[in-house]
Amino acid sequence: MSVPARMRNGAPRLRMSTADGIGGTVSRGYGGAPLVAQRWRAEFASPGGCGGHRNGKILHVDVHLLAKRPDLIHPLAEIRWREWGGEPGLVHLSDWVRCAEQEAGHHELPVTFVAVDEAGDVLGGVGLAPYDLEECRDRSPWIIGMIVRADLRGRGVGQALVDHLERWAVGRGVERMWVATDG
Repeated sequence: MSVPARMRNGAPRLRMSTADGIGGTVSRGYGGAPLVAQRWRAEFASPGGCGGHRNGKILHVDVHLLAKRPDLIHPLAEIRWREWGGEPGLVHLSDWVRCAEQEAGHHELPVTFVAVDEAGDVLGGVGLAPYDLEECRDRSPWIIGMIVRADLRGRGVGQALVDHLERWAVGRGVERMWVATDG
């Protein structure tokens, strides 16, 4: 199944298609200029609109490259540990911290982006790695570790993370990204 490229600010975006029941791909369907952004800011409106708010305030999201913000490794690891802590080999918080450190590339994969609010609290994260599943090493790169804090889901944080990851990847010539799903 293929979803046509959406338009954003007049430029076509990457498009998603599922593949082999394993996951999906994101393919660059245009020859546009590279989009290079190391930091992206979004402001989301009230829950009745297209985004959300917390405690009656507009939610401001800054997205950072984890390699440039090592102080965010532990908070991101803690969110992932609380959500996924029972995975084989990743039982303890220290396992998740080590994993986040390994995914904190700067110019080469794997890289991770982290969303934070105005107070500097981590809201979620997403990464891009050479491969996610051992049996799928022939496909690269893979979107990995996508997480948003449970209390903020559905408020645009995940979209901000994916948009930022997409811009970063396109700016580096990535034409296709893969994502594994549970479905």
